[in-house]
Amino acid sequence: MLNRLTFALLLTALITLNSYAQTEPSLYRKPRVPNHEYANVVMNNYSEANNIAPVVFNHWLHRAKYTCKVCHVDIGYAMKAGGSDVSEHFDVDGPSCSICHNGEDAFDSLRGGPDTCEFCHSYEKKVAFKNSFYKYTKGFPRGKFGNGIDWMKAEKTGIIKLQHKVDGITEKIQKMSRYGEIELRPKNRNMPRVIFSHDKHAIWNGCDSCHPLIYETLEGPVTFFSMNDIFAGKYCGVCHGKVSFPPLQCQRCHSDFIP
Repeated sequence: MLNRLTFALLLTALITLNSYAQTEPSLYRKPRVPNHEYANVVMNNYSEANNIAPVVFNHWLHRAKYTCKVCHVDIGYAMKAGGSDVSEHFDVDGPSCSICHNGEDAFDSLRGGPDTCEFCHSYEKKVAFKNSFYKYTKGFPRGKFGNGIDWMKAEKTGIIKLQHKVDGITEKIQKMSRYGEIELRPKNRNMPRVIFSHDKHAIWNGCDSCHPLIYETLEGPVTFFSMNDIFAGKYCGVCHGKVSFPPLQCQRCHSDFIP
């Protein structure tokens, strides 16, 4: 009788936990993808409807050459996959991929001929790319999560040299008055504090990637958020877990203990 009761209680607990996990992002995470596929975005607004393979945009190669701000602020691509209505017509009238894919900075996406089409329209194709992830990043500093690369260290040590602007597109903006590091205190006072570095983030994103679209400025109202929000793709989760390292290595953010 006791064994049946114990089994029933365990079964009920498992069903409850599974149901909770389906609704709570912090407990329901996607399986880890191969390093070379991490942060890839499939763009299929019109491709399959026109009998052509969808575009696979790899973030790893682009972030090895450009800051995030160049594409998401200066050129204007949305921070959410599918948020920009990209088409060949959009590319012709720009501004978009053809700003850099012009035959000089990168292969010409419009006039490169049929041999270059599959460099972008590569979904479920075996394409011999000029740059292989594993060969290209062979000497890069390693990270535990994401695509296995410590991108901040790669930039800091000069392994990669990022382009911060595009001539004729990037506008010079004034930096915010408050900079440096800020301290974020968790609601649970036993958790280590988060030491957020504006300097590290501004190298890649500038100021206007985050403010005021994702976060209010320090002069504005206080922004409260939770780990569930982050796992759901909000606040820090707009980038972390999609392109930047995922929020699984707790000590990278929660790095300072409360005395």
